[in-house]
Amino acid sequence: MLISGGASETLWRERCDASMDLCWIVVVHSRCCGEIKSMALYLEGVILGLPLMFLMGPVLMTLLQESLQKGFVGGWFVALGILVGDALCLLLCYAGLSQIASAAWVQPTLTVAGSLVLCAFGVGVFFSKPRTIESKETIPSASLAAAFSKGFVVNAINPFVLTFWLGCMSLANARFNGSFASISLFFSGTLTVIFLSDVSKAYFASFLRKWIHTHRLQVFHRITGLFLIASGLYLLGKHLLS
Repeated sequence: MLISGGASETLWRERCDASMDLCWIVVVHSRCCGEIKSMALYLEGVILGLPLMFLMGPVLMTLLQESLQKGFVGGWFVALGILVGDALCLLLCYAGLSQIASAAWVQPTLTVAGSLVLCAFGVGVFFSKPRTIESKETIPSASLAAAFSKGFVVNAINPFVLTFWLGCMSLANARFNGSFASISLFFSGTLTVIFLSDVSKAYFASFLRKWIHTHRLQVFHRITGLFLIASGLYLLGKHLLS
């Protein structure tokens, strides 16, 4: 059966259109599968971060202390310092800190050093003289930088934090075959939950400022200082007795 030139051209165009449609379907399908996979990785990281919302420790006490003294903005900067500290710790773990930390002398040294610094930090908080900043008062940049530093330092020197992220990174490396993109997406979900949780705690703690006068704030400062000292002594004692 012979096909005229016009019919042949029409058939060729239809086949080209069908091929183009098929290519677009494949592209869209691949992109959708990639987005679904990325969302699944992110949600897995979110699930990992949910239990961390309820942890009690030096970081939480520092967050509440700054929120009560400087309000929500001060607490927000503490939360930002915590976030940066966690992200930096994860990057170091991915870069090979886990291999260095496997040496016999590293973990004991970090534990002792972190415990002593935590105790020293607690002593400083205990003897500090807090001053409540009014809501209409502009918080100095140096004060906000100090709040950020507190969140970063208290989080970074805590031996539990390093040990926890080392374990998580080891498992993530094994599961995702060392893929930086997958690991980054996974821990992005975890860090998002931690940061939003800390910001929420700072927000609610700032509401308590109307009932906090200088004496009560001084008492809370001392409680926070004692908690930091006790945490450092506990970690140090646990290490020495093990």
